[in-house]
Amino acid sequence: MRSTLATTILRTLGAALLAVACVDPAHAVSDYPTRPITKVPTAEDAGLAEFHVTDWNALIAPKGTPDAIVERHYAALCEALENAGTRKRLLELGSEIPHRDARKPEALATLVRAEITRWVAVITSATAQERE
Repeated sequence: MRSTLATTILRTLGAALLAVACVDPAHAVSDYPTRPITKVPTAEDAGLAEFHVTDWNALIAPKGTPDAIVERHYAALCEALENAGTRKRLLELGSEIPHRDARKPEALATLVRAEITRWVAVITSATAQERE
């Protein structure tokens, strides 16, 4: 089972779940990589060297949205993520706050394209193995 750190950490600390590995914060796109469950090995340390999975959230607008609207939403997102109270709470929940360059619309487009390419390959491989 894979879950976000923010939803899993409280269950793990309360012993409702047994955590076997966590993603290495060295692979983060954040200025504040987290490792709040220090007693849990990274996926690499647990023998899963190729396991590099993260979750992410994004604000995505319809194709053709005027640049001025995209920029206004980007600025509001950056302002919210730079708010001390918001940052503190997100970090307490185990979230990683991407640095400002990683929040740009162009960076998101690159991330989405890379994720699609990556997961299509994983699904295609799994489907091929299932047919064998």
